[in-house]
Amino acid sequence: MAIICALGGCLTLVSDGNWQGGVVDPGRGESAGRRRGPARYQPPRQVPQPRLGAPGTSEGPVLPLPESPTGTGAEWKAPRPSDGPPAARLESVAVPATLQMDVQAEKRRVVGGQVTFQVTVRNTGDRPADDVVITVEFDAAMRFPDREGHRAEQRLGTLDAGAERTIGLTLRCDTEGTHCARFRLTQEGREVVWRETCIEWVPRELSIFVLAPAVVTRGGRAEFVVQLRNDAQHPLRNLWCTLRHDAALQVRELTSDYELKADTARWKLGDLRPGESVWLAAEYECSVATEQACVAVEAAADGVPVDGRTQCVRVEEPRPPLTVFVEDAGDPVPATRQIAYVVTLRNTTLDPLQDVVLELTARGPVRFGTVELERSGAVEFAVERRADSRRVRIARLPVERPVRFVVRMVPERPGYARLSAIVSAAAARIERTEPTAVVRSPAAEAQPQ
Repeated sequence: MAIICALGGCLTLVSDGNWQGGVVDPGRGESAGRRRGPARYQPPRQVPQPRLGAPGTSEGPVLPLPESPTGTGAEWKAPRPSDGPPAARLESVAVPATLQMDVQAEKRRVVGGQVTFQVTVRNTGDRPADDVVITVEFDAAMRFPDREGHRAEQRLGTLDAGAERTIGLTLRCDTEGTHCARFRLTQEGREVVWRETCIEWVPRELSIFVLAPAVVTRGGRAEFVVQLRNDAQHPLRNLWCTLRHDAALQVRELTSDYELKADTARWKLGDLRPGESVWLAAEYECSVATEQACVAVEAAADGVPVDGRTQCVRVEEPRPPLTVFVEDAGDPVPATRQIAYVVTLRNTTLDPLQDVVLELTARGPVRFGTVELERSGAVEFAVERRADSRRVRIARLPVERPVRFVVRMVPERPGYARLSAIVSAAAARIERTEPTAVVRSPAAEAQPQ
């Protein structure tokens, strides 16, 4: 029994034998009214705590080693390095076909011109992609250059892993504003990528005109004449122009002050006043027969998007009984100077040709001057004069010796002049045409070099 006295009085506590360390165990008491003597408090026995130490030392208890994994109580042995876990193995994982599509095009073009979309498709996976299809739909304001419709489809078939394909699509537009094309890439009928590309079509401020002969004999020359005209109400600053030719053509003469790199000639033309024009000429040797030998012309100025034209000629094999070449001696030509054309006839047969007729016709702001042989006395001929043409009769054309006629034209005003030559001999008829630019401005009178 314990007695506790405080300010408010004394309190007597009686123990029933269940007090152990200050905690009452309710499950161990006897019935009420029965008491037992006071219990003696005994503090808990101190159990020595194990300490880490080397085995077999007497510094204190040592933690027991873990039992054998087998559970038999056999001695446990630490694993040797050779008994460690197996080394990790790298296994290759095949990535399925993954298609990507990129669409590139000029963002601003001139009304009436063309734009080319370059569509590139790549398979970045490890497996081939089957039945790959590109579909494009575009606004009604844009159209194909040569046919109707506003939808196109290009089947690529199977695209191997890591392969890449690029497809070009060219469209025209005659309406100002922003017009778009939408490209859809599918694989086995399932859409993979979708892209929309929009082009701003602006009013034309720079006009490009290109003249060239339609047909040239292999071994002859084809001259391309380019006119650039300022159709804006303000000067065009830092005007430039490039001509890029096919491999079938070889550069022989170009208007001066050019830069030539590989297959492209470039001119820096400075400023062009409203309504003013500048002319360029390029003459190419045609050494390979082909259905199309083309020259692509591009031009632009500050604030004016790139615009272009493409002009092609057909290069024919020489055909018996003769070959015909027509060339001008200079281009562009100022309106104050005569134009000198050289018409060359070559007999490719084994015998002289009889009764050869050369018909010369002028087009454009020019009139005929004289028609004469380059070396007088070599061939007998007679000239019949008409209003806008001349007929030259040659009694006998010798074998393998070229005969050259010099045809002079007198310009009447600036513009484009053309000389057409039609030769008839031995039931054959051959026609050739040569264009020439007649200019007013002395600044545009640069001659080919």
